Formats: sequence, structure tokens, C-alpha cells
Amino acid sequence: GDEVLTHGTDATDADTDADGLSDGDEVLTHGTDATDADTDADGLSDGDELLTHGTDATDADTDGDLLSDGDEVLTHTTDPLDDDTDSDGLTDGDEVSLGTDPLDMDSDSDGLSDGDEVLTHTTDPLDDDTDADGLADGDEVLTHTTDPLDDDTDADGLTDGDEVDVWLSDPLDDDTDDDALLDGDEVTAGSDLHYEDSDLDGLLDGEEVHTHSTDPTLADTDGGGRTDGEEVFVDGTDVLDGTDDVDGSSDDPGLLGGEIDVDISSSIADWTSGDTDGHVHEYDDDKDLVFVDFFDLGESKLDDFAEVVDASQPFKLIVANADLSPGGRVVLNASYDEEDPTTWTDVDTYDDTPLADLAIYSLDGSAGTTLLNGFGVAFHHLALASGSVHNTETGCVRDNDPGAYGEWRNGALTLQAVAVDTAGNDDFTTDASYSSGGVQGVATSGLLWEATIFWHWDGDACYGESDWYLP
Repeated sequence: GDEVLTHGTDATDADTDADGLSDGDEVLTHGTDATDADTDADGLSDGDELLTHGTDATDADTDGDLLSDGDEVLTHTTDPLDDDTDSDGLTDGDEVSLGTDPLDMDSDSDGLSDGDEVLTHTTDPLDDDTDADGLADGDEVLTHTTDPLDDDTDADGLTDGDEVDVWLSDPLDDDTDDDALLDGDEVTAGSDLHYEDSDLDGLLDGEEVHTHSTDPTLADTDGGGRTDGEEVFVDGTDVLDGTDDVDGSSDDPGLLGGEIDVDISSSIADWTSGDTDGHVHEYDDDKDLVFVDFFDLGESKLDDFAEVVDASQPFKLIVANADLSPGGRVVLNASYDEEDPTTWTDVDTYDDTPLADLAIYSLDGSAGTTLLNGFGVAFHHLALASGSVHNTETGCVRDNDPGAYGEWRNGALTLQAVAVDTAGNDDFTTDASYSSGGVQGVATSGLLWEATIFWHWDGDACYGESDWYLP
């Protein structure tokens, strides 16, 4: 009676709609229509929904992802019980609408999930390089931190991809070598993006192009016999007129335009009442050189490095006040050649190296260390004339008077050897606030050796006093 009079089912057929469920189960258990094989009209029979897929036979979209259960199972092969089958942050329905693959969390294989592309970065989840700069969106976001929507993040005239893969320059810095010439302009000029003075003439590439109109790839633009830097800083002649170049045969074989003083210490100095173990005035003039060799200082007043540091003692070498003496060049285990940048590292570049990344040295090459058999600081012969070595007075440095902003040794270029234990752990501490520039700072414990170098200028004021000035 119920089948015929109430439910309209066939009293002679246990499964009137042939959906795999008995009429009784449909009416009494599942609440489905016993006369309709697909109660919710989603493309799946009620029996398949309940017995095979576990979906709701009375709801065409069980997981609420805007795809019918039938479309999920029969067309997209997605999970009708999971609104985000590939767990990429986008619902299966959104993926089908966008054209992404709901079964692949990274449809374009660029290293970013489809959800992150759409919801976070607004990049194209169907294009692995949204801004067409040669870097995959994932590489831009996860590795280089460049903008995946801008093909030239630092606006230097080079695409991010070219910077990373071709020029090896910094795609986040429009002037990788800080020479006042954009990386793109360097490529156009043919100069070196990684060295501030491509032709080694003592002038920054940017100064050559923007100030003097000289060729940053040619040391003697006018062919007169003197380098562009010598004409600008020493001679005062026209860098574009080769007929006025002077004879440089009488040039000082040391640094032109002044002299440097050198001090050596083996203990941490007190502020304002410190001292050094030894001091030599006008060191470069006395030795007729531009390289201070700490392994062979040639002065009874100055102890060589190996006389101070024990041969088996592991150590690291750190630099302070690099920003005040950018003309300094750290020379390690190499024979210094002014014309070969591979033989040195600019002090500001060295000082930007995190302490944890510095090499561990020893003088005997003991296990876990690198043998140090050469160490010094060099300068371009025009470093003083160009103002790229800090100027101050001897007493200010030896007393350890703080500089204008609290710099160690009154701002003098400072190099220190600091202790590392035999297990390779740092056995020293530093304070970066005592240094101008860089990340390494000045030793506050664990100091083994220290050298300070500065331009002993003609003035009579310490750095930070009112009558100090930059010549």
C-alpha cells in the first residue's frame, strides 16, 4: 500500500529506480527519491553516491566547491568530498574556472602553489614566468625576493633574469658595485658591474661617465700618458686632452697626496685612554710602497703577525670602519697586484661578510683551518688623493678616542684577528656599533691581534672635532 499509494514505487520491484538502493532504504534511511535514480540530479546515481563515493545523494555538490559531484567524479576526477583536492588553496571549482589543474597544486610548475599565485602574489598560475623576465615566479619569490610582476625589480635597465643568469649582478640593487653607475648603464658602457673602478685608474666608473665624460674601460682616456685618476686627483690637467699630460716620473712610489700611519696592538684598548704596541709614522713613504704586509712589516717598532699570533691558534679576520676607508684592499694568501682585482677584496665587501661565513685560519694549517701564509692591506696609489682613506691624527687613534659617531680608533681602518676554539666555534664577541659600515664590528673579547691604518693628514683635529674636515 505505501509503495503504490504513498511513494509511487513498484511493489513488485525492490529497487524501482534501479539505482542500487532498495526502495525501503531510500525512503526510510537515506531520504532519497525511490523513483529517481539520481535524486539530486548531479550526474551520479543515488547508489553510486552512497555506496561508492560516500557523497550526499540529496546534495548535488557535497563539498560545496561549486562543482557537482558528478562532474568531479566523471569529468575532473577530483574528490567530491574535498573542496580543494590538490590542497593548493583554491577550491576545485575556482581552479576549473581559472583553467588551472585541480589535481596539481602548481599547475605551471614554477615553484608556487596555484593558491599562492592567485591569492598572495597575484601572479598568473598558468604562466611560470608572469613578468617574462627569465626567472620563474617561484625563483623570484622564494630565492631572489624579486618582484614576479616586474621584469626589472631594481629598475636598473637589466631584467631580473639577465642579472641573475647572465651578469651575476644583484637584481635588488640597481648599482651592484656601488660605483654610481647603474648596472644597465655599465653593460651599455662595457664596464665591470662587479668592480667600481673597471679600468683601475682611480676613478669610480660613475665619476668617469657622469662627471668627467671619460671612458670607464680605458685608464688613460686621452692617451696622453697619465691615467684619468692621476690627471684628476694629482695633476689637475684635462682628462680629455692628451697634450697637457705631465711627466709622472717623479711621482712618490708610495701613496700620492699624503702618508699613512700604521699601528699594531695585541689587546683591546680602553676608550680615550688606550694605546698601541707599536706605531710607525708615514709608513708608505718610509717603505715606498702601497701594500702593508703584516707578515713582513720591516719595522722594529711593529711586530709581524706571526710574532703575535700562536701558530696553532685558529682565528678569523675581521674589518671595522670600512666605510670610512673604502680604498683599502684586503690581501689574503695572494701576491698583490694593483692591476689584478682577483688578488684582493675591497674592505667594504669583506666587511659585509657575516661573521659565520668567514674562513677559519691558522698559521700552521691545523685540522679544520685554512693555512694563512700571506696577509696585508693594499691601497690604490691614488687612494689618499681621492679621499678614500680616513684622515685623522696619531694621538686620536692611539688613545682610542671615539669618532664622530662612536667609531673605534677614531675611525681608522681596523683589522683584527679574533679567536676561534679548536672545535671551530667563535671564541670572541664583537660590537657592530663601534664600526662605520659592514656587519663584523669590533672585538669586545677574544682579540688576538689588531692593526690600524689611517691617513696622517695635515690638519690638527681628531675625527669628530669641530675643525675636522674631509680634505
